[in-house]
Amino acid sequence: MSKNRSQPPPVAEPGQYSDGHPLDEVQYLECKLILKPDRFTAAKVFLDYGKLVTKTAKEFGVGFTNKGVELKPAIREVVFLDTADFRLYNNAFILRQRITYESGFPAGEPEIVFKFRHQDMNKAAALDVRPNIAGNYRIKFKAEALPLKDQVGGYRMLFSHNAEFACRRPRAIANRWGLSRGCSRPWR
Repeated sequence: MSKNRSQPPPVAEPGQYSDGHPLDEVQYLECKLILKPDRFTAAKVFLDYGKLVTKTAKEFGVGFTNKGVELKPAIREVVFLDTADFRLYNNAFILRQRITYESGFPAGEPEIVFKFRHQDMNKAAALDVRPNIAGNYRIKFKAEALPLKDQVGGYRMLFSHNAEFACRRPRAIANRWGLSRGCSRPWR
């Protein structure tokens, strides 16, 4: 079922976390397009695709630019962590480790992202994703427009409440959590 474009955005219910901090608010809308990789066989193909996107965007009055785009691919290793029976994923959580590579070698600290994604904005906001760690972290709360799972045309909305932070001990395993890799339990 396709969404009506004129539908007003959802309104967040006021509230706070257990420590009195106000609930996070949606910061931006991210529109995702799922692409099959079959046609993306060389860096130049991305520029060709960009020309098609530019033409389509202009047709609909949407701005698009590819200025500053480099044809040098960036390599990242992305590992999704979960229990053997997918308890995180089946309950709307995602735990991901991402490592950037330069010249074939890991560069910098691995990034850990903990996400709670839900179709109900207020349920997503109500979950306190702030990590209980010594160090910096970034909280993102975004609306995601994604293609429908079962048909062509239309979209669905998910609200993604995320915590991102560097992991200085990527191999430190908390056996009691049953995860194959990652940091020890950093959430409140």
